[in-house]
Amino acid sequence: MGNKNAKGLNPHNHVARDVTRSLQSKIRKTVSLNDEWRKLCEENPMLPYKISFPEWRKERLRKR
Repeated sequence: MGNKNAKGLNPHNHVARDVTRSLQSKIRKTVSLNDEWRKLCEENPMLPYKISFPEWRKERLRKR
């Protein structure tokens, strides 16, 4: 095993806290977009044939 006090491995140092916050924010954003896409697809089953999820996601991220 390596040195557990190295940067990024200790959950209480500044680097780890900032990275954790950033990742949690990205995860929340991704989950909310996925949920929104699923709901839209349930309402309109033809939607995936009109626009792909990655294209739709890019548009949504630009609007935020």
